[in-house]
Amino acid sequence: MLHDIYQVMPGELENHGEKGAVYAEKLLKHSKLYKEDEIATITSAISKHSKKRKIHEPYDELLKDADVLSHCLYNPDFHVEEKEQERYKNLLIELGCGL
Repeated sequence: MLHDIYQVMPGELENHGEKGAVYAEKLLKHSKLYKEDEIATITSAISKHSKKRKIHEPYDELLKDADVLSHCLYNPDFHVEEKEQERYKNLLIELGCGL
């Protein structure tokens, strides 16, 4: 849920990944539960999770895949963007589910 924190808190969708990463970094540091490198990994994934057509670091990709799966499987009435549909199809193939 933290990846969409900016979309939920201020209610903005545009650039919510990049803006949310800044917000999440403050929350994670304030919690004192995470090391700096863990925060960097988490905030990197948050900042890039909407860039579905570009390949980034492994944890960034993991969050993108989880985001796509939630969009495609959770609510059948949710509008799934073309870039997410492409990623979903590729993910199913990668997982051996085929089409």
